[in-house]
Amino acid sequence: MTHSAWGCVDSTLDFVRSTSWRVRLRRRSHRVWRGGVGAMYLSIVMWDLKKSEATVESLREYLRDYAVDAYSTLDGMRLKAWFSDSARQLWGAVYLWDSPEQMPGLYKVSRVIDLIGYPPTSVGGFTLEATAEGKSVHETLAGLGIALEGGTR
Repeated sequence: MTHSAWGCVDSTLDFVRSTSWRVRLRRRSHRVWRGGVGAMYLSIVMWDLKKSEATVESLREYLRDYAVDAYSTLDGMRLKAWFSDSARQLWGAVYLWDSPEQMPGLYKVSRVIDLIGYPPTSVGGFTLEATAEGKSVHETLAGLGIALEGGTR
C-alpha cells in the first residue's frame, strides 16, 4: 500500500471484475487532486478476450474504422495507446490524462464494452511519476501501430 496523489491509501493496481469499474473510475476522478504543475494521471484497462466473441483482429477494425479518430477529439487526454497479445487474446489501452476530472470523457466515445460484451478484466489508475522521450525514427506517435498499417501479428 502506498500513499497516492488522491489523498488516500490505495493499492497500486485496483483489479475490478464487475460492472462497477465505471463507478470506481468516476469515484477516483472526483477526488481532490493534489498534484502540482505538470502532474498527470495514467490509467490502464485490459480485457481477457477468451470469453468474448471479439478477437484482437476484430478489434483492430474498430480502431481503424472508429476509435482512433473518436479518441483524438477528447479534451484532456494527452495520449491513448492500445495494446494486444493475439496469442493470449488480451486487449487493452493506456491513457495519459491532463487531470483526473477529464477522465470520464472517454465514456462519450467508447464502444469497446459493447463489442467485447463485458467490462475490462482489470483497471488501474496511477500518478505519473516521470516521462522521457528518446531518440526515435518517428517524429510523432499519431498514426503508428499495426492496426493502422492493416497488418496482423
